[in-house]
Amino acid sequence: MNPPPKSYLRVLLNSLRELKMSIDVHVHYFPPKYLEALKKRKTSPVLEKDELGRPIIVDRGVRIVTITEEMSNIEKRLKDMDKGGMDMQILSMTTPSVYSMEPKDSIAFARLVNDETSAIAEKYPDRFAGMATLPFNDIDGAMDELDRAVNDLGMKGVVTFSNLAGKTLDSPELWPIYDKISRMGVPLFMHPFTPLAGDIFKDYRLAPMIGFPFDTSLGALRMIFSGVFVKYPSLKLILAHLGGTLPYLLERLDFCYRAYPECKVNISRPPSEFLRNMYYDTVTFYQPALNCAYDFVGAEKMLMGSDYPHVIGDLPRAITSIRESAFTEEEKKMILGENARKLFSIK
Repeated sequence: MNPPPKSYLRVLLNSLRELKMSIDVHVHYFPPKYLEALKKRKTSPVLEKDELGRPIIVDRGVRIVTITEEMSNIEKRLKDMDKGGMDMQILSMTTPSVYSMEPKDSIAFARLVNDETSAIAEKYPDRFAGMATLPFNDIDGAMDELDRAVNDLGMKGVVTFSNLAGKTLDSPELWPIYDKISRMGVPLFMHPFTPLAGDIFKDYRLAPMIGFPFDTSLGALRMIFSGVFVKYPSLKLILAHLGGTLPYLLERLDFCYRAYPECKVNISRPPSEFLRNMYYDTVTFYQPALNCAYDFVGAEKMLMGSDYPHVIGDLPRAITSIRESAFTEEEKKMILGENARKLFSIK
């Protein structure tokens, strides 16, 4: 009996892989060349060392993040992924990104980050894909880099923040970018940023604790009530941390829409109808919260995330929190990877 052709075996192996594929959509990477470039800067953001000798990124006098080996060492990352059972990560760069720089530096650093991230995805196509960083403080530069990152580098999505160094996401100058992202068909991932009223969150590390989820909620609602999704209905938005507070506050949002004329200036449907079209990553690992989001949007709009390698992330728990849930096996498969595979056009 002749063995099956190699092409048949390849298709079979790919099909089997898809059945169990786990894809992490909320995971961060700082390219080594980006960190080296920060060392040379004289103005924010800069790379410094703390009192223990650890490398830290400081932006406008505020300590943003402590750089650990996992944040930039791909070989260490691959070992952690294998240990935790993670098949693929969709890399994005987190705060402080490039927005607080001068526009020319912002453009140069965005290009550097995208070049380095796409190189990792090209070297390990079965393990990594990338989301593009854009210089949103230079709209023309952002439009050009969007073209280059998606069409030339093969980036699978775009990362934005819940505010862009003080600029809210409903700002009119951002709408052409939303238009272009929508027409390209790639998703836009909203990661939280230091809230606009940042001073009240400085104590007790309240910014990452509650400020981030609040700002995600604020960013999404400003986009909704300004009419962004009326103008660009095919824009695919992913919200980090299960949408912040939005699934929990859903009924209140719709009540306020019905009660306040100000809410109806740019939209003619309640906010819940727009929120149901968004995607929600599962970075919470708390079953009642996962159930709340599930009851609202269903498994079809949930994407597995870990927030690796931050200290408040958990790569193994990202997987086990879904596997241990009461969702059906088909729904678990969707959340763990199938939804992301389709949304990010991963073959």
